[in-house]
Amino acid sequence: MGKCRDILRKSMSKQKIFLAIDNVWDDSKSIEDAKMYLQTNYHEGSVVLVTSRSLKTLTYLGIKESHCFEMPGLEFQDAKDLFIQHAAYGIKFSKFDDICAINKCVALCYFKKGDDKGGHYLPLALKALGMQLGCLGRNPLEWVKALPKAKDFNYLQEEQNPVFSILRSSFDRLRPMDQSLFMDLIIYYPTRQDLMKWLSLIIYNPKRQDLMEWLGLLYNQDLREIESRVQRLKERGLVETHDLYREFAKLETQGKVDQSVNFEKRRWVYYEDTNPTELEMTPSHRCWQNLTRIAIVESTSTKDGPSLQGIEWVYFLMLCY
Repeated sequence: MGKCRDILRKSMSKQKIFLAIDNVWDDSKSIEDAKMYLQTNYHEGSVVLVTSRSLKTLTYLGIKESHCFEMPGLEFQDAKDLFIQHAAYGIKFSKFDDICAINKCVALCYFKKGDDKGGHYLPLALKALGMQLGCLGRNPLEWVKALPKAKDFNYLQEEQNPVFSILRSSFDRLRPMDQSLFMDLIIYYPTRQDLMKWLSLIIYNPKRQDLMEWLGLLYNQDLREIESRVQRLKERGLVETHDLYREFAKLETQGKVDQSVNFEKRRWVYYEDTNPTELEMTPSHRCWQNLTRIAIVESTSTKDGPSLQGIEWVYFLMLCY
């Protein structure tokens, strides 16, 4: 590794290059690697691009804030062109029905950023969806028919989800306790109404009956500790009111991000309008040792909700943080 590094450093000073240092995190190893490249002598006219989820990380590397900018999002036409490039090698479509079908496909790759923050088209999703639907041929009407099965961006049922496994790599860099906090913030938080009812039964503090109060009770930590942990997740760009993160969290709890992980290794499960059949299984160690969170949600008003009759709750004695 050291020899490769030395060879790379020598070659950088001999000719103009473009170097992208991608996805720098705030941990010591990532920062050390980035500094190694930034402190190298480059040929005049070279361009070095550094990307990170946190502005704080970039400034820590010695990059002036005035030299930093937010990654621009794709406009609709750019997103559409990118999708067609991967689905049909850039073929031009002119029929009205074809164009409408393509627009529906592209819309699936649009993720909202939060309240009044707009949204963006995710290039990785456009690429993955285009390549998968392109396997069906060059007929956009057939692509639309396949959208219900492709909404998780894994129409071909690959073992690792081609879109959300990338987010998983960032998620895996968090400490286990911060992974749990992330999941609680993104998917397991109670509704405002339920939160107020729950808190009123446990503690009365009219000034701080909010999400942080709930997290403090859940983790048995004071508000300063919880707020500090949440702020750290924000600085890493992992806590936003963002459809993309919610979708990742749901798929992670359903075992669809990495299907090679068996149920006994799962730490979180989330069922929405489905019967929790996996919870009816008998664990090999007489209890689910890794499971810390369960959510069984009925989002639609149906006569018969999810059935819990087949669940042996004695197997969930480890269900705590």
